[in-house]
Amino acid sequence: MSDFKISKDLFNDVYRLVLLLDGLIDDPVLEEIRRRVEAGIQEKVDARIRRQAFTDYKTAQRGSAERENARKKYLDDAGIHKDWRSEKESEI
Repeated sequence: MSDFKISKDLFNDVYRLVLLLDGLIDDPVLEEIRRRVEAGIQEKVDARIRRQAFTDYKTAQRGSAERENARKKYLDDAGIHKDWRSEKESEI
């Protein structure tokens, strides 16, 4: 399946519609489609949040507390276990 872009407003409207239909559909096939659409939308929202956290990290001034906080938020959002992280960003 290929990806395509839609406007943020349309995306939000589709998400609202999916949430409104929760529990209102008696047809198991339509309910399964609704569930898959909801899961896909949630996955996209989570990816956008992770991307914004990464952008905040990369655009903050090196060595600043803002950059370190953004780095930690990104690692948390990405689900990186604390055992796999360095205590502080390493300089290369």
